[in-house]
Amino acid sequence: MTGVPWQRCQFHTTQNALTHVPKMARRSEVARDLRRVCDADEPAEAERRLKDVVDRYQKTAPQLAACLEAPSQKR
Repeated sequence: MTGVPWQRCQFHTTQNALTHVPKMARRSEVARDLRRVCDADEPAEAERRLKDVVDRYQKTAPQLAACLEAPSQKR
């Protein structure tokens, strides 16, 4: 995440985010979505994918969306 002074590794960031998924059955889906964000070739593409993930889970997992938005709000 560009502009963030301290970053956790992708594994721990994903693990932390998954604690905010209300249904265990959706964790693998969320993990796949987060992997797509991390696999982006360009920072702008990663930001776009992250925004899509936040928008996708805003209603069904609002704590997850808030957790994912937090780093980008600090810029």
